[in-house]
Parts: sequence; structure tokens; C-alpha cells
Amino acid sequence: MWGGRMEQNTLRVIIVDDEIHICQLLRKIICWDSLNMKCIGVFDNSVKALNFIRNNQPEIVLTDIRMPQLSGLELIREVRNLKISTEFIVISGYKEFEYAHQALQYGVRSYILKPVNEDELNSELEAIGKRIRISSNEVRRTQELQQEVDKSKRIIRDDLLKQILDGQIDEKNIESEISIRGDCYQVYDIKLDYMDYKKFDTKQDKITTERVMEIVESRLKETVNEILMTVREDLHMYCLVNYNHGKAREIPHLLNALLVELDDYLIGFEQYVVTIGAGREVDSFSDIKYSVTGAYRAVCNRLRFGTERLISEAEIDVSDVKAVDRIMDRHRSTLIAFYNNYESGLLAADIEGMFQELLTEKKIDMTLCYKLTEQIVYLLLGPSEPNSEKYHYFINILHCAQHCHHIDDMVLLIKNALITYVDGLREAAEQRISKPVMEAQRYVDEHFREKIVLEKVADLVGLHPIYLSTVFKKEIGMNFSEYIVKTRINEAKKLLVNTNETILVIAEEVGYKDSKYFSQLFRKVVGIKPAIYRRLHS
Repeated sequence: MWGGRMEQNTLRVIIVDDEIHICQLLRKIICWDSLNMKCIGVFDNSVKALNFIRNNQPEIVLTDIRMPQLSGLELIREVRNLKISTEFIVISGYKEFEYAHQALQYGVRSYILKPVNEDELNSELEAIGKRIRISSNEVRRTQELQQEVDKSKRIIRDDLLKQILDGQIDEKNIESEISIRGDCYQVYDIKLDYMDYKKFDTKQDKITTERVMEIVESRLKETVNEILMTVREDLHMYCLVNYNHGKAREIPHLLNALLVELDDYLIGFEQYVVTIGAGREVDSFSDIKYSVTGAYRAVCNRLRFGTERLISEAEIDVSDVKAVDRIMDRHRSTLIAFYNNYESGLLAADIEGMFQELLTEKKIDMTLCYKLTEQIVYLLLGPSEPNSEKYHYFINILHCAQHCHHIDDMVLLIKNALITYVDGLREAAEQRISKPVMEAQRYVDEHFREKIVLEKVADLVGLHPIYLSTVFKKEIGMNFSEYIVKTRINEAKKLLVNTNETILVIAEEVGYKDSKYFSQLFRKVVGIKPAIYRRLHS
């Protein structure tokens, strides 16, 4: 047997001779298994053999020299012209030795004289096999090394852009890392959104973003002088380009062509949609931060313009940046009250009203919708441990919001997420409450319009009044009289919003004969007068 079976991939061999019985003989005497080779074709027609080589590129070809239509030498020459790195073994009779010698000019290093000796043929195949595998290993090692070098360069350049985005590097330091030859800078935010923000795949995200960045670099590199790219949270891919001012007019056309190419790539996944936000063109390194902000604002306005398009910072309306702060000031106390009292429905309605107020602003920049979402989430999150379940739940709302590309989806996401969380809190609280306390609560909920006396309720639930008062406060977090006030005020809120009854009538409806006292109590609990509350929430 010739050598041992090698672990490398099996080498493919074809045999070409115009005498088919010689082809069959050669095929029979070769030790295929021990050489780790296989015959993938036998041809008595050299023209057909050439077509097969062109399409399949076998590693080794055994060929006769003298054949009709296309000689062995002509076959070798044609394959060399195709730049196919096939190894040839020339089978030559004594009279054609001078032709075999000519094959050396085409890089053929193996020829065997007829009649073919079995040992000589297998020995030659083994030598060629070793040579091919050594060469293949060297090529693979070179490719792997180059890939590592390229990977290291990408990591360095990725980190470089992160430092630029975070304002941690200046122009002098960056020029030591990359070549800045152009006189213009521009930043793009290439944003991938999940078609369904509830379905995400971190592994696929990594593969997809890497391919997207390859497409971007391939499309832009011929026009711009320098490209830096990095992936940030929520599939925001930032791209900083440096180019000559004369290329400025080409950039929008280039970005639209890029968008088409990205759409074509992503359409097969049925998982992502893409939007490109273009920041302003700046001519100073120190002004790149403005282009970064502009690119993000442009992408946020897909809530208005839609996805799968290029959005320029110049298209965005200039909004009153304090609009969100004003809305938060008006609703902060009610949001906290609804949250603390487990009133998920009222909380959701209040949040929807806040977004409606924002969208009635003139010349709205949709970036403010994301800002409002953040402020609502952080207000209700409060001081929480970063590793707590509550922290992760609320922060996940923000991540999901970054994948909402319709305003209705964003509002629905926030409402549903907070309803689910608040209802969970209420259910957990109810499970901690003992039966006598639950009965006392139920009595107040059903009789709040009437005069309620602790002693009577204690008698109904079978506890001493002092003990009921103590256990009620321990389990509910407020004393019995505070719970009565809370229940009455909550009912008053509903009547103020949903009816046209006067303050006097509403006061009586919730158990207060003195409307002035009711108004003072309402203001003390809610923070504003009943009439103002009605104007804000009707």
C-alpha cells in the first residue's frame, strides 16, 4: 500500500486518453483509498475533458500526449490559460518523449513512460498528493494569518470610531492611526430594526451586522478616502467617512444605491428592515459630534418618514427641545400615583395622553418620542439595583422601543409593558394581604360613598379595631383612613375625566358633603385642584 490514509480532504483525479481501455487500466491499478484520492472522470475525448476541468477544477489530471482534436500539450496549455492550478501527470510513449519534455514549459513536473508501471504511477501520485497538500496547508495558514491581521485591524478601527463617538480622541491622535486626506467628514447611522421587536436573535444579529458593514465598505471605498465603522446598541451601525469636497454630490446617490443593496441582502431574512440616517457634512474634525447627533436624529425620524429609505438631517424639523420636560412636569405626580396605587389602566391612559400632547407640538422632531419614552421609564424605574429584575425589565422596554419604527407601536409597547408590570405588582401585593384586610378593603371599595367607621368594619371582619388598624397598615402600607381617602379621590378622578358633573356633585358622589373640603383634600393628595385636573385629562 502506498502511504497511509491522510486526514486531509480527498484529492480528485481525472484520466484522459483516446484509448478507453488504457483509461480503464490506469483507473484499476491506482490505489485510490491509500492515496486518499478518487477518480471523478474518465475521458477518451480531450475536448470534453477540457470542459469538465473548466467546470470542476480537479486537483490532478492524468493525460496522454498524442490525442485527436486536442493533444495533451494543448490541453495543458488551455488549462494554464484558465488559471486553474491543476497538477498534470503526462503519460508518454518512448517515441513521444520529446513532447513530454515540452510539457515542462507548462509547469508539468511528472511524466511516466508507457507501458505504465503500477508502482511508479502510485509513487508519483503520492508525491504529487503530498506536494498539493503541503501547498494547500501553506495557503490556508497564510489566509488564516491574513484573516487574523484583518480582524485585528477591524477591532482597532472599530475601537477608534467608538472613541470618536464618545469624544475621547482628538484630531492629532487620530492622524497617527489613519490617513486623513479629505476635507469633509460625514456620519451615517445605519439602523436595523426587527420586523417584530419581540423576536430577536443575537447570533444572527452578529452575522448580519458584519455582512452589512462589508457591503457598506465595498460600496463606499472607491469614492471616499477613509471609512470607520462600529456597531452600537440596538443595531445602530455608525459609519464615519472622510472625502474630498468634490465628491459631495456623489454621496447621496451612493447612499441610495447602498440602501438598495442592503434591502436586497436583508429581504431573504424576513427579519430586519434598514434605514440610513445621514448627519450633516462638516469640514472640521471637532465638528464630527454634530454629524453624529444629526445621523441619530435622522434615523429616529423613521417614525415619521418610514423605514427602508435614506433620511437626511436637513429633512428634520427643528423642535422645541423643552417640550418633553414640560409634559413630564405636568404628568410626573399622576404617573407616580398611578404606579404606586397599581392603577395600570389609568397609567396607560395617562402615558397615551402624554404622547398625544407631544405630537400636537408644531414641527415635531420624532427624536423627542424616544426622549419621552426614556424619561417615563426612568421616572417609574426609580433608584434600582442594576442587576435587579425590575431594572432589566424597564431597560428592556427602552431596547424594544429602539426597534419600533411606527409611533403607534412605540406607545402600545410602553403601555402594555407597564400594564403587565403594574398588574404583576398588584397581584403580588394582594397575595401578601390576609383575608380580614382584604375584606376590609372590599368593604371600603363598595361603601366609600357612605360614612365609614373603623369600629364597624372591624366588627364585620372579626378583629379588634386597634389590631385591624395595625395589621392594615402593615400589609397595605397606609393606615385605614388614608385608604378611604385614596379610594374616594381615585373615583373622583374618573368622574372628573369621564363626566361633566360639577365639583359639588362629584364631591357628594365620593362621600364628601363639603365641596370646599373635598377640593382641599384633592389638591393635597393629587397636587393640583380638581378643575385643573379635569382640564389636563379630559
